[in-house]
Amino acid sequence: MTNIVVYTQPGCGKCRATERLLELHKTPFDTVDIREKPEYIDILKAHGYRETPVVFVKNDDGTIADEWCGFHPEKIKEYV
Repeated sequence: MTNIVVYTQPGCGKCRATERLLELHKTPFDTVDIREKPEYIDILKAHGYRETPVVFVKNDDGTIADEWCGFHPEKIKEYV
């Protein structure tokens, strides 16, 4: 089983599109608003990301199975 985490910020159209597609496919995911939890900004920067959404797909043991930035329906469909 995988756990999907979407890192977002207010007013981000690509963030909302990512969340809508996951919801459409009834795929559970967690959302982290980086404006409310700025401590995650450094984590995302450490992975090379400078914009949202950032999606991490994690294995049961917490390791990252996949990650990407932006709205990528083809990537989302791999996990729904």
